[in-house]
Amino acid sequence: LGCDAWASTQPDVRGIQAAVAAGAGVLFLADDHRFIALNVTRGCSVDDDPATADGYVAALEAAAGGLGGREVLLLGLGPVGRAAARRLIAKGASVLVVEPDEERVVAAQEVGLEVKAVELAAGLSRCSLVVDASPAAAIIDTDDLLRGTIAAVPGLPSAFTPAAQAALGARHIHEPLAVGVAVMAVRAVL
Repeated sequence: LGCDAWASTQPDVRGIQAAVAAGAGVLFLADDHRFIALNVTRGCSVDDDPATADGYVAALEAAAGGLGGREVLLLGLGPVGRAAARRLIAKGASVLVVEPDEERVVAAQEVGLEVKAVELAAGLSRCSLVVDASPAAAIIDTDDLLRGTIAAVPGLPSAFTPAAQAALGARHIHEPLAVGVAVMAVRAVL
């Protein structure tokens, strides 16, 4: 991306102090609960969850040639999944969601996210566009895929089996950390 990046050798607050003293304009910071890009010059921050969701939805949109009027199967309504649902809906997609926690579906609907809960098999039989924002591992195999399926997979591990990933090839969009960090960096400096 063209950023002059380096890692501080100092831990915690001393690392922040050292980075600012060295002239860093943007800091990437993480603890057990959050990962952000902090622009110390402008006093703004970018959160990893929506940045990751936006990056993967943009990748899916580019690979699919648009999302307007398309059905997209979303696996998971955690922080990245909710952010992905918002972005998919804003792009004109109809969102079918697989989420085992019914309270998450209700909560999403209560804040205006128009998502429809479905079982995994039903969603896979209808949708060739999939966003996997779940922690589920290897639950989707080659027999579950529609022809031309494209999967944007911010989830770790992938819900797609190794065989399904191989069958999808470049249509299995899965770059752990890199997509979200790239979006965070761009938003933090612009």
